[in-house]
Amino acid sequence: MKFDDLCSIAHNFADSFGSGASLLFNSYGFYPYDDAGQSEGGTIEIDVLRGRLLAGVSSPELRSFIEDSPRVFESLCLRHGISSEAFAGFTARFTKTQSGREFSVTVVDQKGRCRTDRFDGVYGKRLDARKHPPVTSA
Repeated sequence: MKFDDLCSIAHNFADSFGSGASLLFNSYGFYPYDDAGQSEGGTIEIDVLRGRLLAGVSSPELRSFIEDSPRVFESLCLRHGISSEAFAGFTARFTKTQSGREFSVTVVDQKGRCRTDRFDGVYGKRLDARKHPPVTSA
């Protein structure tokens, strides 16, 4: 599978996870951006393949969804005709900013190729790096 296809699958997962009404999880009412807003730097980051919180704090409800991420992500991958084993790494970062919210996905494939893409947290559209510099915490 092409690297861009892996990035697209990762985007779809993170966009659904961040929506709070995730059809992938068959659940409504979990809001990673609320938890991000309570975290230092306004960010939470998850390791999707291992179901672990890497940065920030999460509510017990959100933590259960994070822990279930590997199973749900594998299911999404299978619907696209691949295994999640095509990914050597996949992290999703959700950030609550003063102007709204955004998410980013970092994908690493088995060949070591790595890319991070940033997206608007409401519409899921790619953010232009020139207009939207990366958010950094002080």
